[in-house]
Amino acid sequence: MEEPTKQPDPRRSPTDAGPGGELDARARELGALRELRRRAVEARTPAALFLGAVEALDESVPFDAVAVVYGRVQDRHADLFVNCEISDDYATALVDYGARLMGWPAAERIGFSKRQLPRADRGRPGRERLVESTLVVVPMSDSGRPEGYFVVQPSTAAREPHLRLLCSAGSELYGHLQRIRADRED
Repeated sequence: MEEPTKQPDPRRSPTDAGPGGELDARARELGALRELRRRAVEARTPAALFLGAVEALDESVPFDAVAVVYGRVQDRHADLFVNCEISDDYATALVDYGARLMGWPAAERIGFSKRQLPRADRGRPGRERLVESTLVVVPMSDSGRPEGYFVVQPSTAAREPHLRLLCSAGSELYGHLQRIRADRED
């Protein structure tokens, strides 16, 4: 005899999926955003702000590399955070992509730092060449002209929770970058 197919309980939300379900995923997402905010509040410099943000995102978003470009005409900055081995050519291409978004000259002329994150898999090879269609570009903005960009090279295809977290991070970081700049101008 064929067993009847179990129908979902109409009173139960699809987000109440239990352990490992969507609610757990959203809780992890909010936890990562809370950690990012905690680190952002403690940051006193843009460099500390972005290092803390990338380290917090590293807990939840699988990525090979993140280029952070920010600044104004006289005060341009670019940092690259990596989770695997990447070539210098690839590193430069990723930062160049962010620099072009800002309307800047190539990264070779603005310079950038390259930092391996503590959780990096030093033996894992990264991509050989930049494929722009695989990048996730996150503006740091309040809906106006961006003050900077996070250019993320995901390790795997970016999923909706990762995109949501990255977009939230971009908005959050914009506000903290403004706070740090205001504190420095006082």
